[in-house]
Amino acid sequence: MKKVILLMTMGLLCTLGFGQVSWDARVGGNLSNFSKGDLQMKWGMKVGVGASHSFSELFALRSGLYFSMKGASVSDKKFGFNPDKTFKLSYLELLPVLAAFRLPVSSRFAFVLSGGPYLAYQVNKRLVLGAEKVRRFDSGVQAGLDFEFGKYLVGVEAQYGLSRLYGTSGAPHNVNYSLTCGYRFK
Repeated sequence: MKKVILLMTMGLLCTLGFGQVSWDARVGGNLSNFSKGDLQMKWGMKVGVGASHSFSELFALRSGLYFSMKGASVSDKKFGFNPDKTFKLSYLELLPVLAAFRLPVSSRFAFVLSGGPYLAYQVNKRLVLGAEKVRRFDSGVQAGLDFEFGKYLVGVEAQYGLSRLYGTSGAPHNVNYSLTCGYRFK
């Protein structure tokens, strides 16, 4: 068993060593809500680091580790904030695995379309009184569009959670929209 793990690790390191791996750091904001119910969007923050493994000039796989604040508001005002009427769910997005297609416009500017599944683990929650227990894990699909300006990134993305927030049928899912800015290190 140790030999198999060592061989897999060596293979992964060789693949990463010969491929084009780049790292980036991103920070930005979220607008999130639940898929059902008469709730309003909630503001949040998204911050993290990502890695991209390029297989060619046009195709890459992306992943990373991001902290994302999601939830919804019961407030009667659009984008209103009332701490007593806000569902706050904070997640670590552990393994988004995104296929990324790079569309170069010039030598320093490109559009990158990406999409794929994500897995998130809830690290903090604050629920409105009377709310049900929320599941720790969230998984779903996400799609995004990045604008690359040399080493600088501006990205928009949408996420739709496929797992229910709590156990009953008909329970809502997370819905999230993000705008991030970032810097690519390689």
